[in-house]
Amino acid sequence: MKRKIRAVLIDLGGVLITNDIATVSEKFSSKLKREDISEIFNFIHSKKRALIEIKNFLKEKNVKEKDWLDFLKDFYETESRNNDLLSIIKKIKKINKYIFVITTNNSPKTDLILKKYNLQDIPDLVVNSSHIKVLKSSPEFWKKTFKEILKFQNKIKVGELLVIDDSEKNIKAAEKFGAQTIKYFPNIKIDKKIEKILN
Repeated sequence: MKRKIRAVLIDLGGVLITNDIATVSEKFSSKLKREDISEIFNFIHSKKRALIEIKNFLKEKNVKEKDWLDFLKDFYETESRNNDLLSIIKKIKKINKYIFVITTNNSPKTDLILKKYNLQDIPDLVVNSSHIKVLKSSPEFWKKTFKEILKFQNKIKVGELLVIDDSEKNIKAAEKFGAQTIKYFPNIKIDKKIEKILN
């Protein structure tokens, strides 16, 4: 029998803040391979990187710095706050559930994003993969994240966590760790899925 949910862990980019990376990736397909985009993002987000490290990695991937910056500019312009999900999250907070944001951004950038979209009062805790130096698709991320959660609230059990993420790899890693999950995708009836799990 599944435990009653006490905390919801929500991915920031792609879930709480939606984007259209597919369209932007297609636009830049002649300059950037999809696998290169994924590898570059993973490199940047796996830990805090100096600018020179990023530039050198782009060179290794034979990606021009200008092309990457142009891609990022277009990508960030597609971002928007997920108001449908936000309204559900606010309801969840009202019934005394914790809201934790999990992200691949570094802490200063995450703070800026939360302020930009007026979300700074939503999370009770923010966990950044670049801060704990491991990607969300790794089992180690969830172990370290749970340690951070226990510092905040030491009575929460792993099975009482609900993870909402748009990455299949991240979802599988969270499930393997023992958390309950919802794989997010555009047009998902998220309210019904969350309601079913919370009740």
